[in-house]
Amino acid sequence: MFGVYFKNQKGSVMKKVLSKIFVIFAFCFSFTETYAQYKIEQDGWGGEYMGQLVATGYHVCGSFFDKVPLSLLVQCESAKNIYHVSCLLSLYSPCEFPPRGFLLLKTDKGEVIELSCGANGGNIKKEQRLDGKVFYRYRAVVFFEIKEEKLKEIIEGQIVKVRFQTESKPLDKVFKNNEFSYVLYLSWLSIQRRLYPERFKDELREGF
Repeated sequence: MFGVYFKNQKGSVMKKVLSKIFVIFAFCFSFTETYAQYKIEQDGWGGEYMGQLVATGYHVCGSFFDKVPLSLLVQCESAKNIYHVSCLLSLYSPCEFPPRGFLLLKTDKGEVIELSCGANGGNIKKEQRLDGKVFYRYRAVVFFEIKEEKLKEIIEGQIVKVRFQTESKPLDKVFKNNEFSYVLYLSWLSIQRRLYPERFKDELREGF
């Protein structure tokens, strides 16, 4: 009898320990910010009007429970020094964006940068969870065009929040550790290295 009691107690203790470990694990992940999950490079030539087309894409992964996964694809037209920034959103519920709208970026100092943007979406992807349940992921793209000076302003502004205009309530994306600006910086740097490798010769010689 006592053996069964202690066995049950032991099982109960183990369940509590495992439960706490799971909670701690989830808690840690919920406050872990990562970025640059993957990179896509699609270089080409757009002719004399656009010059060399260089693109770099990064996945911006927020917390473990992030409801608005976001990828950034940056393309540069070297002839005009114009950058096209595309925000690829992945949502669990349908969200309609106006074909032409606005995007707000808030810096760490509270300043707001307003950009006109375009959007297209409605792409639906069917996915299946580990438990077998089926759900649908809605993908949308919000894009804007800026000069390099504006891109640098956004990078230096250390963006902490982005607000996307939708046909209903605004969609907010919060960044705790400057991921948005940092990923744009990584994209800009990658593009610069491929467009102007001669500018990085001194860096190449360091420690050689």
